[in-house]
Amino acid sequence: SQLRIIGGTGRYVKKIGSLEEEGNLESPFIYASILKTGREYVCMDVRKDPTYNQKEGEFAEISCPIQVENQIIGIIGLVAFNGEQQEKMAARSETYLNFLRRMSELIASKLIESQSNSKLASMLESMPEGLLATDGDGKIFSCNFTCEMLLNRKREELVGLRIDKLFPKEEFFLQAGLAGGQTRTKEIVSGDKRYFFTAVPMPGIGIMYLFQDMAEVAAKASQLAHTDSGTTFENILGQSQAITESKRRALQVFRKRPFQRSGQ
Repeated sequence: SQLRIIGGTGRYVKKIGSLEEEGNLESPFIYASILKTGREYVCMDVRKDPTYNQKEGEFAEISCPIQVENQIIGIIGLVAFNGEQQEKMAARSETYLNFLRRMSELIASKLIESQSNSKLASMLESMPEGLLATDGDGKIFSCNFTCEMLLNRKREELVGLRIDKLFPKEEFFLQAGLAGGQTRTKEIVSGDKRYFFTAVPMPGIGIMYLFQDMAEVAAKASQLAHTDSGTTFENILGQSQAITESKRRALQVFRKRPFQRSGQ
């Protein structure tokens, strides 16, 4: 999208990293135009096209925009550099154009997949729960940052390790693998730590374990239980005569109480 060559064959291999049209997105030439308009370009004699910035002695070109949703993210093109290539391109222009369209779609799909994987990875890394994923043999193949913190173990130490070696004498992990697609939960004690584990089957892949430190869970629950909601009579919605009268009477009772607590 910045007119930088990121891939190519033939003479374009040596040009990878360089800029077409000097990287000027406002240039009057064809690549900047494709990025702006999203239109395909088919020209069997570029030497007669004033909008074609001929630099390599090109004869003909077919180019397609690479589009993700409504955004043009790049361009893919086929270029003829001699008369023979030009004739072949002219004879099969529609075939070449359809090929480029398909390649453009594949590149866009791959980018979307890559972005989705990146977003998923970011989401998993930022989860408040620890995550361990094991294959069908119980070998850990993935974990997240919270898992590293909760277990005080580096990712490099965990990946490749069998989970029953991480938590020896715990039949829960073996049972979870034999659960036949059922989610299982259990409190696990390891050293001076207590964890609450949830085993979630991933059919055809293995098992995902989500877990939390029981001490942290208890602390958060206690904090929530003692949080003052700050609810007042103003939070009671409604302006009818019945609601207004009920609020007035309740407020009178509230003011007569010898001990009052905020939020009641």
